[in-house]
Amino acid sequence: GPAAGRGWHPSDTAPRARAFCSVSGGGVSCCYPMPFAKHARVEAEGVDQLYYQVDYTTGLPATITTFAPGPATAAMAELKLPTPTKSDMAVPPGGRAVVSTLTGPGCIGELAIRPSPDTLAVLRTLRVQLTWDGASGPSVDVPLGDLVCAGLGRVRSAGQAGWSAGDGYAIALPMPYHSRAVVALANAGSQPVTVAVGVYPQSSVDSGYFCATGQASTTVAGRPHTLLDVTGQGRYVGTAVTLVGGEDLKFLEGDETIVVDGAETLQGTGTEDYFDGAWFFRRGPFADPFAGAPALLAGKTRVAAYRWHLQDSIPFAKSLKATLEHGAKNDAPGSQYRSVAYWYSATPYVSAPMPIAEPLPPFTEKADDRRIVEAESLFDKIKKPEGAEVAVTGDESLPYQASGGKVLSYTLHGGAPLVLPLCVASS
Repeated sequence: GPAAGRGWHPSDTAPRARAFCSVSGGGVSCCYPMPFAKHARVEAEGVDQLYYQVDYTTGLPATITTFAPGPATAAMAELKLPTPTKSDMAVPPGGRAVVSTLTGPGCIGELAIRPSPDTLAVLRTLRVQLTWDGASGPSVDVPLGDLVCAGLGRVRSAGQAGWSAGDGYAIALPMPYHSRAVVALANAGSQPVTVAVGVYPQSSVDSGYFCATGQASTTVAGRPHTLLDVTGQGRYVGTAVTLVGGEDLKFLEGDETIVVDGAETLQGTGTEDYFDGAWFFRRGPFADPFAGAPALLAGKTRVAAYRWHLQDSIPFAKSLKATLEHGAKNDAPGSQYRSVAYWYSATPYVSAPMPIAEPLPPFTEKADDRRIVEAESLFDKIKKPEGAEVAVTGDESLPYQASGGKVLSYTLHGGAPLVLPLCVASS
């Protein structure tokens, strides 16, 4: 499948062991490649109940070529790439701005975007549009927040290809084109937005045309949420979702189903399992390079999660249909599901514009059997060091939605701490 390109962000972050083996999501996952020539057997001992997924590819070369020292031609080519295109521009309400028009052949390796103001409203209404080789419409026409798995707001993430880190957002997958690429931003919001954009090239790859197809639905009994339904030739490489379900979390019992060329069916074992979690994400939020659930809010009834199929991409020759159940039998109607399917098409594809998300109602955070204390409720009891600036503010200007709609903000001068007193039954 298509390589991950530069992938890592920031550039000085190297892969760690947890990139391949992890217990972050409540289960155990291992993404380490294990080649075999004739036979492979995987066993598990000492377990009474086991839910598992094993992804494998056959038909690969039976031998592995030993590394031969010599000129690192591929690395040298990367060092000689063209200079990145960086620009700052204002996008008025209802307006559209072309960030960059590139002539090919070429390949975008990373698209980085830093909006101002950086609010949840902007993440919902600033659309990213990518058009390849003079197609009649964009192959990507998705709100920024959905594109980078920030549908619930900005969180720190270490995803291999898409992430929201620091004060900006980016996606790093190969985006090749033959003759022309157009990168544009459209503002569907009510306020002007100033955006700093970086378009970083990479050496060309023969992966097809990059597409990000968005879907939004209010779930209906007996019918799954559609992730992608396309005809033609291509390769499926990833999924990002924003899910708002019911109080009992049964919506997470839904399986993913992928039907390839109308025949071969890949069936999952549960929503959180697909995103490398387990038992309703019992260990809380996590963000690994190939999968994660970086945002779990309102007692896990609001979920932002992603899964990259970079080592186990799914090729199709005629068609692919991917769906996600809500509940074990599509029995969690009224849930709000938003998804982005990342894939490559053999020919330029026009994706339908993903609908803009409506603001979610306020929520109060909760966590299983643990007590949660809102920091702003302690405002009158805070012990402030000299010169400290402390205030309770609303979340309208934040890139995420806060529990109760308010946050405790503070600025400290010097090394003295801010003390928040908590009443506990025993120490």
